[in-house]
Amino acid sequence: MPNSFVEYAASTRHISLRAGCMCNPAAMLGPEEQGLMQQLLPGVTLQDVTEMLGREVGVVRISLGLASNFQDVWKVVQFVSLMGHEPSRQQL
Repeated sequence: MPNSFVEYAASTRHISLRAGCMCNPAAMLGPEEQGLMQQLLPGVTLQDVTEMLGREVGVVRISLGLASNFQDVWKVVQFVSLMGHEPSRQQL
């Protein structure tokens, strides 16, 4: 599931999260894709990597803090459940 879709869907539910690349994107790739990463030149963007692999690479992160409460966590749990249900996901 593309990170950009998860980020968009979360925003429609007023959930703030982070989606995108990690400091070491090769850690998210299989051995054959890691070989492709070694061929990239300095200055390559995440968009360049996406085009090269034919899919988005990244993670979705949700952080809790001092101001977070049970309702915040429950909202995220419900969202994750919704994202796992194909018909609900297609409505987004």
